[in-house]
Amino acid sequence: MSIEPAKYVRDWRLGDWTIDSAARAGGYAVGLGPSRFDYQPRDGRGLTIPPPGTASALGSVRSFAPLGLDDTRLAALATPISRGPSGMGYGSAGGLYPVHTYLIRPARGRAEIWYAHTDRLRLLLIDVVDAEAVTNVLIEKWAWPCGTLAVLVLDFRRVTDKYGHRGLRFATIEAGELAQMLREKARELSLHSCVVGGYADAAVVDLLGLPPDWYGAALTIAIGERDQACPPQDAGDA
Repeated sequence: MSIEPAKYVRDWRLGDWTIDSAARAGGYAVGLGPSRFDYQPRDGRGLTIPPPGTASALGSVRSFAPLGLDDTRLAALATPISRGPSGMGYGSAGGLYPVHTYLIRPARGRAEIWYAHTDRLRLLLIDVVDAEAVTNVLIEKWAWPCGTLAVLVLDFRRVTDKYGHRGLRFATIEAGELAQMLREKARELSLHSCVVGGYADAAVVDLLGLPPDWYGAALTIAIGERDQACPPQDAGDA
C-alpha cells in the first residue's frame, strides 16, 4: 500500500472544531438518548458500587494557576512514556509508536514548545512563540496559560500505510494510553490535569511546525497547579 495519508486526514478532520461548532450539527443530532441504560438485572442480581471520594472529583482547568512548571517537573512528566531498559511502558500496534508528545509551557509572556524524545530520554526545546499563538489555536481559550499544555500528535503515515483506516483506531487507543500515563504522573507530582478537546486540529499541527497532511492532534491535556485563590469547580473536564 502506498503512503497516501491525505484521505485519512480528511476523515480525521471531519469532526474538527470551527467557529460555529457549538451549534447543533444538522443531519446528525436528532435528540439526546439516555445518559445510562436502565437494564433490568437478571434474576434481580446487582452490586452496589462504592461511592468515589472527594479526591477523585474532577475540578476545572479554569482554576489552574497561569504559571509554567519548573524544569524538574516538566521533564518528569515524560518519564512514564519514555523507553526504559526493558523497552516502552505501553504497547503499540505493530510496534509502530506513531504518537508524538509535545509540552507547551508559558514563560515570561512567551510559550516554549518542548518535544519529548522518549527514545533518548531527552526533552528538547524546539521553539519559542508568542503566548497568544497558543491561545489562538484553542477554542476553549481559558485552558491557557497553565503549567504546561501537553499535545499528543498522531503520525498518520506510520499507521495508515500498514493498517489503513484501522490505523486511526490503533493510534487513538495509544494516545489514550499516553494520556492516562501523563495524568497519573501529574497526580504523582501533586499536579492537576484536564483533557481539553476544544482546539483547531490543523492550527495546532501548524503551531508545532508539522505538515498538516501527515499529522493530527489526538488530544491536549492542561496540567498545572491549582490556584489557591480560585476554588475548584464542579465542571467536569471544563
